[in-house]
Amino acid sequence: MKICFVAPADSVHTRKWCRWFARRGHEVHVVSFHRAVTENAKLHWIDCGVGVRENDWKKLRYLLRASELRNILADINPDIINVHYATSYGTAAALAGLKGYVLSVWGADVYDFPKKSLLHRLMLRFSLNKASYLFSTSKAMAAEAGKYTKKAFDITPFGVDTDLFSPEKRSRTEDGLFIVGTVKTLSGKYGIDYLIQAAEIIHREYPDIPLALRIAGKGPCEEEYRALAERLQISGMITWLGFIPQEQAAEEWANMDAAVIPSTLESESFGVSAVEAQSCGVPVVISDIPGLMEAASPGVTGLVVPRKDERALARALVWLYRNPETRRRMGEEGRRYVLENYEWNHCFSKIEQRLKMIRGGVQYLIDYLSGFVRKASGQILLKSRGYSNTVCEKQPTESSKRILIVTENYPDHAGGVSMMYVHTRNRYYQEQGLDVTVVSFQAWTGYIYEGIPVLCLKEYEACSEEYSALVLHAANIKHHYRFLKKYGARFSRFVFFYHGHEALNVTQTYPRPYPYMKRSAFRMLAQEAYDGIKLAIWRKYLPKVAGKSHFVFVSGWMYREFLKWTRIPPDVTNGRHSVIYNCVGKVFEESCYDADGEKTYDFITVRSSLDGSKYCMDLVNQLAFHNPSLCFAVVGRGRFFDFNEKAPNLEWKNQTMTHHEMIPLLQKARFALMPTRTDAQGLMMCEMAAFGIPVITSDIPVCHEVFDGVENVYFIRNEEEKRDMREFVKMGSRCVKDRRMGRESTVMREVELLKKI
Repeated sequence: MKICFVAPADSVHTRKWCRWFARRGHEVHVVSFHRAVTENAKLHWIDCGVGVRENDWKKLRYLLRASELRNILADINPDIINVHYATSYGTAAALAGLKGYVLSVWGADVYDFPKKSLLHRLMLRFSLNKASYLFSTSKAMAAEAGKYTKKAFDITPFGVDTDLFSPEKRSRTEDGLFIVGTVKTLSGKYGIDYLIQAAEIIHREYPDIPLALRIAGKGPCEEEYRALAERLQISGMITWLGFIPQEQAAEEWANMDAAVIPSTLESESFGVSAVEAQSCGVPVVISDIPGLMEAASPGVTGLVVPRKDERALARALVWLYRNPETRRRMGEEGRRYVLENYEWNHCFSKIEQRLKMIRGGVQYLIDYLSGFVRKASGQILLKSRGYSNTVCEKQPTESSKRILIVTENYPDHAGGVSMMYVHTRNRYYQEQGLDVTVVSFQAWTGYIYEGIPVLCLKEYEACSEEYSALVLHAANIKHHYRFLKKYGARFSRFVFFYHGHEALNVTQTYPRPYPYMKRSAFRMLAQEAYDGIKLAIWRKYLPKVAGKSHFVFVSGWMYREFLKWTRIPPDVTNGRHSVIYNCVGKVFEESCYDADGEKTYDFITVRSSLDGSKYCMDLVNQLAFHNPSLCFAVVGRGRFFDFNEKAPNLEWKNQTMTHHEMIPLLQKARFALMPTRTDAQGLMMCEMAAFGIPVITSDIPVCHEVFDGVENVYFIRNEEEKRDMREFVKMGSRCVKDRRMGRESTVMREVELLKKI
């Protein structure tokens, strides 16, 4: 590909992007308002007479060069235009009238710039909404930028060279010192003054700790920080290294006992320094900045302290010194964490794959919607591009079956976890050699999530490739049925997965909603009417396509309910259906509950939403009220506690969690309390049982079908809101892993099915 970055050429991040893509054989260009040496790209300099650190008003000169920017890009004629920094460069690109370009946000442009004035906010909003695709280095920054646009973001974290930043760079011998430090620009937002003050507290209150502090970097606050050290009388324990190249930075990180990144502002949008230190096998102490916490695994690879709190920072460092074995283990986990999540080539390969999707797979759509034209030598030319080597152009091979997965929603990089059970099986499909592509009806634009390409409907419509089968999860009539009617003839086989409400009469199967959900009689009648229409449509359509279909149900209960409500004769599905439970997430299957570890909670409940009455949040809350001596925790979003008094011994975390984020929290609980009034399988309960934590669930038929005979699962009646839960605590918790919902007995059966058709 011919790639053009519109970005500051003197930035280390721009150079990283250029170097990686040039080494991959791409032709790389940089258009920049700042002049710098670019070894891996051809520089096109637009001289505005403005320095890098000029104020915003002087940088308005960038905008006066929009026509020059447009003409340079017309001459380059790139396949991909990637504009970096939403304001200044991003605004210039928007004014230039560019079409189909990618805009990458950096940090200060999103966190600091819009807070200056209404004009600044409008400028950022204008830049974001003019771009066709948006990239962010972290979920936290994507969420912040989402305040100014409704568009979706691809998450493109900065990877690090794990060969350069490696534990092998450690050259220290046993010197008896406890060396901590940082490698950052010496400016106020990075909180180096709090690190210096923490060092003084340790020096004064813990004289037995042989602390040595190493600070690398230059910046506007250097003299201020040196004066602070002199005033606190700790200059003798600090080594000031000045600016150091990356090679030396790797050696510095590797030779530390703990790395400290105490940033104070949320414009620290992603903790590259934290990733570098962890890659060197060093535990990190970071402040509670969202972008920093995203770059580490708190409690596993390091510790988190409140920002601007030198005493908390000192306590964390003292704790690490007093616990050398934990410090060593955190370092090892940090190295593993970076290799799995932020390895240089892996991160950039995902970006490259996404750019290829943009360049080829959806180019027809881009051209059609934007009417992309350009001026060159006084002529209007249509921009044409090739379609090879794209997601939408891959042809099926003998060794790989191409499967299209159609789903209402899908996990994303903005923190959405909807239909994670679909993603779990897709990862396994991919490992088994199936070529998987997803169409998500709720996606605004395409993206790649953990290696799985996800298209929006318009992007699929722009493609013409062939698939071996169409897989439909929780098919509804609003989107799935219309998709089948329009594109069904393209596919030789259908596989329908039934998970719950899509084949049920909702008002008669599910419990009444909580009063605060305000389901009026009219809405309930409308739901009843919709269910009738839905079931009638499927009753007429499914027998017609049964000959080319296979039906998969996540439980025997689900199959029986399907037959009951659709009234489809059993012979339609005889020989064409399977009962295959949803597979538990890989992390639950591979991790193991530590029953003997330190516990914070007696009972924990984890739900994606608290507002569905089927999840019995009222029962959990009442159990907490009637067991005041016990500690309960609830994780999940919703408005339940806005309308219901929360038990004082119940801790509520108003958030959703990924599978990896759940594990440390589950380790802090004695039991998983997971009651339900209606469920097709109870996947979250299955995952907890697979993890090994004791599970308490409801005494209803589907739970007995799934969990009867499982040694570590207990049943309670939903009417027992005054039950004495101390009997479970007295019994004690133990780890017994339920392996029946692992990949071999679930998703591998699906793989066999898909490979046969």
